[in-house]
Amino acid sequence: MLANDSTLGSLNLPNGTAIHFYDLPQHSLPDLPLFTLADQRAFQQKHGAPPPSGEILIMNSRGSWIQVAAYAQSFGITALHVWQPPRNSEVLTPMRRVVRYNGLTYVPNYKCGYTSITVMMRDISGLSLREISAQSDPRQVEGFSFSVVRHPINRFRSFYLDKFCRGSGHHNHRDWLAVYQALLCEVTPASVLQFVSSVPTGFEDPHWRSMRSNLFYGDRPLVDRIYTTSEIEQLATEISGYLGQKVAIPRALATERIEAPQIREQLAALAPKIMETYAEDVVLVEGLAKSF
Repeated sequence: MLANDSTLGSLNLPNGTAIHFYDLPQHSLPDLPLFTLADQRAFQQKHGAPPPSGEILIMNSRGSWIQVAAYAQSFGITALHVWQPPRNSEVLTPMRRVVRYNGLTYVPNYKCGYTSITVMMRDISGLSLREISAQSDPRQVEGFSFSVVRHPINRFRSFYLDKFCRGSGHHNHRDWLAVYQALLCEVTPASVLQFVSSVPTGFEDPHWRSMRSNLFYGDRPLVDRIYTTSEIEQLATEISGYLGQKVAIPRALATERIEAPQIREQLAALAPKIMETYAEDVVLVEGLAKSF
């Protein structure tokens, strides 16, 4: 639901918090206390609190507003005005988080073999993921750039099982399930899908953002080659040829081992809605499958 011409959109969360989204220059924003990224980190670590105001302005970074929104009510905040500076927007610029080594540039799509590929990149480089990660335009480097996509139904299922169906001792129980329970009051596949479909492009968490919007700048692809998850072995072979050394991409099976039969049934019943929500990703993946 669009609030007015100055916002990208607005939504009212089940926990009672109103969210308004902007990608305007700073001088055009509402005159409210600015809750900075440093404030957000302190908030997340429970060492600080937002300014004493019923409404605050926060700067977004990779979906960082979500955790603030989840617990806003406990600090007396009724509305968040979420600002995405145009220069930092992954929608308005071609800048992406990439993993790079020896002429290889990988643009991650989370829940699409990310763990497997980053393990491979760490193994061949002998470096930590932090050391080979950067924020840059993938088109501005020499070598071979690539990414991997997955059918949206399988990707959303993997995302949901991984983030919301772990045991109480797992970090995702604290970092995801508890946050979304505070945000949505009730966490189900349907409630999470409804939430992610309501967030404007550019303000998503990378784990559920559109794959196509991540890999294209307008109509132009940002990478040389897009593989599907069924082509992981082919990707390993082609990287081996590029580097002149044998490369293996391990297969991560974490979500396949999660036993949640009722949740899996709910996810299966939600398949048509998932395809509707991620329609552009369905076109992308099915088009790639037909071309090989």
